[in-house]
Amino acid sequence: STGAGANPLTYFTRKTDGSESYSVNGTTSSTINRHNADYSKIGIVNATNNAGFQYIRGIAWDNSVSGGQIWVIGTKASAPSQYQIADIDPLTGNTKVTPFNVQTNRAYQCLAFDGTNLWTMVPNASPNTAVTLYSIAVGNGGSTPGNDISPISFNTTNITNNGNISGGVDIACGLCWDPDQARLWVRTYNTRWNLPSPAIHG
Repeated sequence: STGAGANPLTYFTRKTDGSESYSVNGTTSSTINRHNADYSKIGIVNATNNAGFQYIRGIAWDNSVSGGQIWVIGTKASAPSQYQIADIDPLTGNTKVTPFNVQTNRAYQCLAFDGTNLWTMVPNASPNTAVTLYSIAVGNGGSTPGNDISPISFNTTNITNNGNISGGVDIACGLCWDPDQARLWVRTYNTRWNLPSPAIHG
């Protein structure tokens, strides 16, 4: 179960080969759970080892390096009002390069990696009925880590029947990159039916 409860899985990512996946419980954790192919918990990865996270706000799997790595976005333990990004070894929790700051201190949520850059969302309205999707450089191809690449507005009020037939509003709550279609997917849920009634938009 990943729905509402004492420890809901707020952020989630999966290895490309499906052998393991990773999750974060809630929005006030610096610990990443490790799961096997059957999604049973087999350990943890601590994002405070040398990354210095206070709270994790998103994770994404990156298969472009040997052994893979987990990209993490979240608040800094040393400066809780600031956001940073780090690439973390999935076994040791140590960073592979020095964590870097994002360009601004927007309220970043969720994370996806497209093979070159990261994608994350920032709410423009409360709750997340309108979000801006930001692409953030990680230093590939000479780009400056932490810099914005290209933002996209995603307004869930444009979803068909939003707030009409359903009687609720759609809230953006997740991101995933699809390499086969070169497409960013946004997960939403409806406030009337909550998490059991998700939708995915490309």
